[in-house]
Amino acid sequence: MLLNTKKYFSVLLIFIFPLVLFGHHNKTISTEDFKNIWHLDYKEDSSTSSIFEWTKADENVYNWTELISAHIFKTPFYKAIYCREWLSLIKNKIPKKLWNEQIIFEDQNSIFLTWAISPPSPRAENEWAKIIETEKGLFLVRYTVKPNVKADQKWIDFVKNALYENNFLTSE
Repeated sequence: MLLNTKKYFSVLLIFIFPLVLFGHHNKTISTEDFKNIWHLDYKEDSSTSSIFEWTKADENVYNWTELISAHIFKTPFYKAIYCREWLSLIKNKIPKKLWNEQIIFEDQNSIFLTWAISPPSPRAENEWAKIIETEKGLFLVRYTVKPNVKADQKWIDFVKNALYENNFLTSE
């Protein structure tokens, strides 16, 4: 049964996630837009979590300027508070003068935030993230850019508007 669940999540995220996430549920992003710009470059799937990362067509996860990722923590004990702790772990590794974060909005089941790690840190990046808590676990969708890259507002809006409905991540 666990193997079938793992296979289901892999199929869901590799084939259906981009279609649903970037298809008819999003008014600004079409499936063709997504496929023309992004490709799935990394995936890791286990019984408790999965990560999928998309890079620009001519980049990879080791050399990228923009990145979209989806993290799925499949067990129900992962809660939004866990992500706050996760964020603290990242923040504690970066000198305070190089770190900047802002929670843009928070409701009962989600948090939308942005953070930046400034140069000269080797981890310098600007990121927008939406954490969605569900009865089946925690979902984290992120759009990340390197500091020398202008962020694309349509991808920020996509992350901001991400929803979890009927076992699918979608965007309003």
